[in-house]
Amino acid sequence: MPRKAELNVAAVARLLLLCLTVMVIASVVVTALAQEKPTTPAESMAKLIVFYRTPRDPAEFDRYYAQVHIPLAKKIPGLRRLEVTRVTGAPSGASDLYLIAELYFDNAAAREAALASNEGKAAEADLPKFAEGIVCVYFGMGREP
Repeated sequence: MPRKAELNVAAVARLLLLCLTVMVIASVVVTALAQEKPTTPAESMAKLIVFYRTPRDPAEFDRYYAQVHIPLAKKIPGLRRLEVTRVTGAPSGASDLYLIAELYFDNAAAREAALASNEGKAAEADLPKFAEGIVCVYFGMGREP
């Protein structure tokens, strides 16, 4: 004849206490992970995004941009990466965008310091020489691939 299982109150209490302890530890870990902020430049970076509409003379724009403006921009202190994208169209058809430049910095403070530097001011002062009336500049945050 099978034996009846006896209810051991002390064993059940220990098991409940163990479960409660595991739940508290898990809660603390989940809360800590949720509050953790990105700490590496690859996770989150400040960006300067520059949109250029189609220039009157694309060949001259390209020449000046490659030979003069890009070398100026690459001298900006704190610049981590410069990515230039030629716009070839839009899902809705033709686009008046010609070029998009994305300049990456470690954080917003680094971006502001870079723009306030002599090199940042020189790159900004160069814009009207080849892109007056066709350039828009924006700030953003992004993730680097």
